Amino acid sequence: MTTMPAPEGVGFASDAKTATIAESASLSGAVDLFDQTILGIQMPSAWTTETTITFQVSNDNSTFFNFYKDGVEFTITGAAASLALFVDPAMFIGWRYVKLRSGTAASPTAQASARTITLATRRVS
Repeated sequence: MTTMPAPEGVGFASDAKTATIAESASLSGAVDLFDQTILGIQMPSAWTTETTITFQVSNDNSTFFNFYKDGVEFTITGAAASLALFVDPAMFIGWRYVKLRSGTAASPTAQASARTITLATRRVS
């Protein structure tokens, strides 16, 4: 895990975790958030197509659930190569494990090569 120093005047440092989507797959392996939440997503320099990012969550790293907010699959739109995407940190508080999906549950987008996505995280205290 890489720790990035806090900018001047900011009272916390963020950490970086990675999620990898395998070649020809659309869903990453599980990322253990433990006592952290997601602040943002840094997209890799190569990405098969502009799409949405959706999520699966779990607290036991065994049974994962598609992640919904207000009855709708939670999505981050406009995911494309070399972008930094905002995530509301409140969204993942209470979930220990998360998987990232290229596309939606109903229409996943397979990646042409393995893709490593960086998650900016912050400790929840």
